Amino acid sequence: MTLPRTALSSPRDVARQARGPAGTCPVGMVTDRDLVLRCVAERLDPDQTSLRDIMSSPICSVIEDTPIESALATMAAAEVRRAVVIDSEGTLVGILALDDILELLIEETQAIGALLRGQAPS
Repeated sequence: MTLPRTALSSPRDVARQARGPAGTCPVGMVTDRDLVLRCVAERLDPDQTSLRDIMSSPICSVIEDTPIESALATMAAAEVRRAVVIDSEGTLVGILALDDILELLIEETQAIGALLRGQAPS
């Protein structure tokens, strides 16, 4: 699949504007790691480099009502740290990062710790 070159097509453009047009179906993902390994390390000009040249594709995606455990299993199977979140029509609604899940787990663990501290015998 050849992607059309758009106004939002270079890494520098993406850094300037993080959101794409509404209703856009994701076809790839560009992470900070992609920028470093495929653009900076290769000494490519970010103004002349197309996103299709450095993006990770195919992408790992999950539907927005997927349970976190299933999303984690999908990400683990694909060996990725991020998954795009889509609605039932394939439209991008967000990005789920492993760091987001870890933050949630930390919050839950802290809540459990507070509960246990509150129930400790005096």
